[in-house]
Amino acid sequence: MIPRPIAFIINPLSGSGRGKRWLGQHQEEILESFPDSRFLATEHPGHEKQLSREAAIEGARLVVAVTGDGGLSPVAEGILESGTGAALGVVRAGTGGDFGRSLGLPVSDDWSLSSFSEGELRPIDLIQVDYRNHQEESAQKLVVNIASFGIGGHVVQAVNNSSKRGGGFLSFFWASLRSLLHFRNPIVRLQIDKRDLPPQPIFNVAIANGRAFGGGMLIAPKARLDDARLDLVILSNRGFGQSLRLAPSLYRGTHLSQPWVQWHTFEKLTAQSSESVLLECDGEWAGHLPATFQILKGAILLWAPHSRPQTPTIPLTEKPR
Repeated sequence: MIPRPIAFIINPLSGSGRGKRWLGQHQEEILESFPDSRFLATEHPGHEKQLSREAAIEGARLVVAVTGDGGLSPVAEGILESGTGAALGVVRAGTGGDFGRSLGLPVSDDWSLSSFSEGELRPIDLIQVDYRNHQEESAQKLVVNIASFGIGGHVVQAVNNSSKRGGGFLSFFWASLRSLLHFRNPIVRLQIDKRDLPPQPIFNVAIANGRAFGGGMLIAPKARLDDARLDLVILSNRGFGQSLRLAPSLYRGTHLSQPWVQWHTFEKLTAQSSESVLLECDGEWAGHLPATFQILKGAILLWAPHSRPQTPTIPLTEKPR
């Protein structure tokens, strides 16, 4: 049975107005079925954290993020700070919606209350990231889906500065093309669970709890939200032409066996570089390296409707290195 009362945290600007449109379409029917529900709209960046914490403290047993992927982590942080054990729910209302994509959830325009109401609670892992923010200060945040650095940081910076009117796929595709014109592969030093890797030039490094990012790229097709491990996918030194050719395999999730890809699973990762390497977390430009990523096992309860996650069409038999 769905936990109640329910609080919906809505970013009305997410997905070029998807959050606001969802509210207008569904608020009345939700109140008819669950009259103790609350609808709380964000008023500024980061407001999700405050609203979700207060909603949980005031009695909400399920706090639903009606946001883009970037709003999921503040909602999760607010729930955890409340100390109430409230669960996290998700409505895909953002530009990419990749976390919801991994769960097989429909976009907000196709959302239905009946499907949402039929689900189950399960504990999922989170990622704790310690990094340097834009002000060159030490900072910490949680990641629900995926963090990445390298070209990913530049792409997300470009997407965040765009209108996003083309939707998730086109917004990330055009931002990727623009970023590729100027990106140079930095040398990065990685330590995986106290094991040092040789310094290497990287195109992108993804630290994955979920499987998809960047408007549908299956960067970590073997990742699971509840396996007590994080997936590390390293895309090695790539040029402009090589980068364009790898795109189809990234969207299909068939790239792990390629010689230019390294795949590991881990509990703690540190990353350093003498160069400026941009970091993004859940589709939001966060700052830059150095950074540490570690798993928080079973950190939060997720309300996940019964639906089959989208999976690659080609079976994956590779083992992590």
